[in-house]
Amino acid sequence: MHSNVTKLLNKKDRCRKNTEYQITKFNFHMKTAFSFIELSIVLLVISILLAASVGSSRVISQSKLNTARTLTQSSPVNSIPGLVTWIESTSEQSFNATEQENGSSITNWYDLNSYSTAKNNFSQSTNKPTYKTGLINGLPVVSFDGVNDYMATGSISSSAEFSLLNTNTIFLVAKLYSGTVLFKFEQDSGNHLGSELVSGTLRFDFPNDSTGKLVGSTTVTNRPAIFTYDHSASTQTIYSNGSSYASQANSLTFAITPFNSVISIGGDVDGDPLAKMDVGEFIIYNRSLKFEERKIIEKYLGQKWGIQIS
Repeated sequence: MHSNVTKLLNKKDRCRKNTEYQITKFNFHMKTAFSFIELSIVLLVISILLAASVGSSRVISQSKLNTARTLTQSSPVNSIPGLVTWIESTSEQSFNATEQENGSSITNWYDLNSYSTAKNNFSQSTNKPTYKTGLINGLPVVSFDGVNDYMATGSISSSAEFSLLNTNTIFLVAKLYSGTVLFKFEQDSGNHLGSELVSGTLRFDFPNDSTGKLVGSTTVTNRPAIFTYDHSASTQTIYSNGSSYASQANSLTFAITPFNSVISIGGDVDGDPLAKMDVGEFIIYNRSLKFEERKIIEKYLGQKWGIQIS
């Protein structure tokens, strides 16, 4: 009797354990199934969020580019007398259609001066700079590598086109890194207008690189900025983001008039020395602009490139 009871209890215990095992096994499979489902849902949500983020980023970039193009079209640049050349990196008209992609090499950078039939287009057939997107205020720029990239116009007359009465106002929107020559117009050392980096500071030469040399005292590298170079009949000045950066008395004139030269950007007129920099806009007037004219151009550039103007 006792033995039968024991057997019965053991059988019940085995049944109970087997039932518990089956329940545990069922719960494990259910949890595993739910884990896979949950993981799949999480991965799906992440994919959707990533796609939305990429799409949103593209929409924002395109919106910024459209705004910049609108600002360019309505800018005061073409309405101010004395414009020699105007290149910038956001307009569809600035480059060949096939070269307006990130990483593309730039063959031609077209002059947007609407009042000149003889455009001062910049070109390069071999050592070409690169079109890069999203670098200054989320906008495309032309990037010069400081190794061999530079561009130049065709020949321009010093008196008839470039420097009427030996005066100029020049605007450069750029992020400067290193190197030497940013831009230049030169026949020889006695007939020279240009800008260079000197140990991270900015230099402006007019009409030569000795007695007409103006050098600032603070570094200007590794940040986007609007540089304005002005040479009037009596004064030579560099402005950085609307504020005076360096200035000196200078009533000098070119030693030989007229003479012809190309305008180079990214390096010297013969391609050496060079500068590493990202350029968004470059504007040259053949006269010294009035205060109000200079400020309205700087305001336009600041709004477009997201740079605070003083």
